[in-house]
Amino acid sequence: AKIVCEVPSVPTNLSLSVEAQREKLQARERELENIRNRSELLKYKAFELDEMARELDLAEQQYWEDHNDYQLELMTFLEQRDSIHQDILTTEEHFKTLASTCVLNDVFHIAFDGHFGTINGFRLGLLPNIGPQGQVPWDEINAALSQTLLLVAALGVIFQVEFRDYDLVLRGSTSKIIRKSDRSEAELFGPSGFFAKNLPGETSFDRALVRLVDCIQEVTDTVCFQNPSFQLKHIIHGDTIGGKYSVRFNNNDQWTKAMKYLLMDLKWLLLAAQDEPWGD
Repeated sequence: AKIVCEVPSVPTNLSLSVEAQREKLQARERELENIRNRSELLKYKAFELDEMARELDLAEQQYWEDHNDYQLELMTFLEQRDSIHQDILTTEEHFKTLASTCVLNDVFHIAFDGHFGTINGFRLGLLPNIGPQGQVPWDEINAALSQTLLLVAALGVIFQVEFRDYDLVLRGSTSKIIRKSDRSEAELFGPSGFFAKNLPGETSFDRALVRLVDCIQEVTDTVCFQNPSFQLKHIIHGDTIGGKYSVRFNNNDQWTKAMKYLLMDLKWLLLAAQDEPWGD
């Protein structure tokens, strides 16, 4: 007998269903692979962000450290600036005080010792008739005259006087006054070590004294131009001072009085110099 086995056929719709499921599975696998790839990418991005955050934290820390250092430097600078500003104010006040003080009063001290006028302690005059105290050594007189000429030169600088006719030659106790027109010299000193009623070279000495008062008058004229109310204590006219005392060496009493008046006038000019700005 012949046995025949028949295999049942798979329905078409079932075959299609399996195929659809396979495609879906493959699609899910592809989607899962995409998710894994995205996950790895996100992890990498997260790592980069963490690194950036760490760098930002370090940068922020450095910023605040630099900021604190800057604030400290700024405070130090401000303290130094305030200190310097205070020093400037103190210096300016000190300068104003010095500017209002005529140092010539200290450098050239003019006073009076009985019949004599003195400058820096040196008597200027001769009075042998009143005894030994009146016999002033010529060394002392010459020192007084040199200080007097130096003071006149200093007053010329302060009041910006360029003496028209004379050059002042400052050589201590052997100072001279030279006339510009002919360069003739006049010696502003007398014989040293002895007293003589008639001086050798008297003419030269007298000429120097007259030139000295001419220079003082020129300074006075400048001061009067700047301050019309200014007036000397004793008016100078030509070679006389105080109206009647000649600066020429001719009489001990009158010459000593003339030198005393001359120093008094210089003291008046020193007072005027106190109001004169320095360094302008």
